Amino acid sequence: MKKNTNKHITFATLTLLPLLSMLASAPCKADANNNLVIAGVQTSAKSTYAYSMAIVPFSDAKLGQGWYQKAGLSWLAYRYDGTLNANTREVSASAPGIEAGIGHMWNNDGSRLDLSATLGYRHIGMTPFTPSGDRDGNVFTLNPQIQVSHQLNASIDAELLANYAIGLESSFTRARLGWKPVAGWRTGLEGIWQDGKNYRVTQQGLFLSKTLASGMTVEINAGQAKPENDSASAYIGLSLVSTY
Repeated sequence: MKKNTNKHITFATLTLLPLLSMLASAPCKADANNNLVIAGVQTSAKSTYAYSMAIVPFSDAKLGQGWYQKAGLSWLAYRYDGTLNANTREVSASAPGIEAGIGHMWNNDGSRLDLSATLGYRHIGMTPFTPSGDRDGNVFTLNPQIQVSHQLNASIDAELLANYAIGLESSFTRARLGWKPVAGWRTGLEGIWQDGKNYRVTQQGLFLSKTLASGMTVEINAGQAKPENDSASAYIGLSLVSTY
């Protein structure tokens, strides 16, 4: 099991290296740029997820307000117990994917609402077998998403992100309560719920982010992940957000 997890971490890191190098080397003045790129990776004992996404407002819109288009790549690997002919064995799955779509953002008096939807394609591969009732091969998805945040006072905020993948019958929900102790820093609590046809995972943890002088924001998060029918394990993640 440890060997598989290390392979997941290595692959996810290599997938992100070109984008991370570009972000680190590119000169960036956040107030002069109107496009956004997001990249990250999160791993635990049973799964690894890596992603990158670009958000580009339409010509008459400003970043954070109005209509935008987005496109991204992702890579998911996970392991779970599957049953074949009354025998239970561990199944390893990988699911690289792409998606693209549109959305609209509203900002008003410390509150933000972001509604979007993408069409996606994912290729699911499973070894050593595909359990009965599970999906593998090529899958097309429709992915609606909502993101809401509200500034409770000068230093405390709350946010919610939720999406659903029609075609995979899977969902992801994350709630956060954040605190800004000093300018440029944000920390707080997070709860994450992931649900699919053959898994259900709950996570509780902490996050810490720092906005750099270039306008890039670097964030780490860590905590405990608990699959429905398995023991809890630690998770850790890294994400970067930058305008360009």
